[in-house]
Amino acid sequence: MTAKVYVDVLAVFSREGELIPTAFVWEDGRKYAIDKVSKPERCASRKAGGTGYRYTCQVGGKICHLTYEENYKYSDAIGTVGISLFVLEIRIG
Repeated sequence: MTAKVYVDVLAVFSREGELIPTAFVWEDGRKYAIDKVSKPERCASRKAGGTGYRYTCQVGGKICHLTYEENYKYSDAIGTVGISLFVLEIRIG
């Protein structure tokens, strides 16, 4: 079983313009360094209707997937806007 959690991500841009995640902040505020990250793969989110880039990351010897979702649809009292954010997919159990 997997869970998806929206997280804050620390990242750098390479000289070539690549977005490279270096760490993420978990819900409780703990920061985890990303030990190894793959080249991003273009992906689509059927649920949210957006597109993005999926990174396979190694954190503390475990593999997780970090997806940068572009134009994620967010609704509040003012209306619906498109934002970009990261979602972390982890294996539970």
